[in-house]
Amino acid sequence: MKKSVSYKAFLAVNAAVLFLLSFLFLAPYVHVIAKALNQAKDTDLGGIALWPRKLTLDNFAVILTNDGFAGSFLITVA
Repeated sequence: MKKSVSYKAFLAVNAAVLFLLSFLFLAPYVHVIAKALNQAKDTDLGGIALWPRKLTLDNFAVILTNDGFAGSFLITVA
């Protein structure tokens, strides 16, 4: 079955809109992850978009060694 020109145009526009929406929905999450993986002092300077400039896991170490984290995590799981 041969596809019409209008159907091909619909598929192209549909794919472009879905790609744009996917990017718009995922970009904030990628931004938060980039800030979490960047050095805190460098993040304060700004300019972090979708990729960390200075990759580190120190931010996660600070959170995981916090005394209140375990209790908060257990409340969340419960």
